[in-house]
Amino acid sequence: METTQLRRRALAKFADPTRWLFTDEALQQATAEPVAAHRARRLAGLNVHDATCSIGTELAALRDSSPCLVGSDVDPVRLAMARHNVDGVALCRADALAPVTRGTVVLVDPARRSRGRRRFDARDYTPALDALLDTYRDRDLVVKCAPGIAFDELSRMGFVGEIEVTSLTGSVREACLWSAGLAGGGVTRRATMLDTGEEITDAEPGDSPVAAVGRWIVDPDGAVVRAGLVRQYAARHGLWQLDPDIAYLSGDRLPDGVRGFEVLEELSYSERRLRQALSARDVGAVEILVRGVDVDPDVLRARMRLRGSQQVSVVIARIGSGRASRATAFICRPTY
Repeated sequence: METTQLRRRALAKFADPTRWLFTDEALQQATAEPVAAHRARRLAGLNVHDATCSIGTELAALRDSSPCLVGSDVDPVRLAMARHNVDGVALCRADALAPVTRGTVVLVDPARRSRGRRRFDARDYTPALDALLDTYRDRDLVVKCAPGIAFDELSRMGFVGEIEVTSLTGSVREACLWSAGLAGGGVTRRATMLDTGEEITDAEPGDSPVAAVGRWIVDPDGAVVRAGLVRQYAARHGLWQLDPDIAYLSGDRLPDGVRGFEVLEELSYSERRLRQALSARDVGAVEILVRGVDVDPDVLRARMRLRGSQQVSVVIARIGSGRASRATAFICRPTY
């Protein structure tokens, strides 16, 4: 019964999990199939050792593109499941902190959960991230991390290379560390959006002006924001920033395939002003997006007490700095 339930849950990550074996915790941590496939494309043609192979998600993605592929894990149950899930791949039981291969790229996915609870400090991963970086300091290394990992802390641990933030179906899935030998030339940050196939790096121009709102407001993909590449994204698409410290962008033309918000009205934000403006537009349903202002969208939506027939989006942001800053609300028509 548990296997059947886990396979049903696995449909959110795998195209066809009907033959797979899982544990609950292993499925929670398993890489979504499209994300693993993207990583495998970057590693195509290289010999790879997945040193925390668990149930074999990454091995399944690498099997057809890596000329020499090895998997290992310290957990005998997960290793047995991997042997079932990914038939034909060389597997052995080993601790990731005790290297058992030479001349391979080492791929590691440290456990970030314990008894269903997330661990936020990278030193509390299993194995600990600082120990991994020290163990494989002279090897090509790829480490899957939580997207919220503190980038400054990585520098203090001695990490040198590229941090890639990846999103899928509108959600940031992971931050992946690529050691210097595997990083793109001169790239230290990359945002990869698998939904559109677009990638942005810090090697691109980041000249983005700050100006008043234009016809459209664009909320960049979470991978762009998390990777700190908002200015590079704006420069690529001919957009500008509404404020240098806020991730909302604006422009008179909407980039292809990007959700945007067509500005209908701009007003200095207060609940009373916003309620009056929405009532005047016969609004009955509203999507609320907030940055830089202490507003809970769900609480604000309930307090608007809307009764109309129209639907809009409201973007609320703090514009300006110091005493000149002000909370501004933009009433918009979303593209979808």
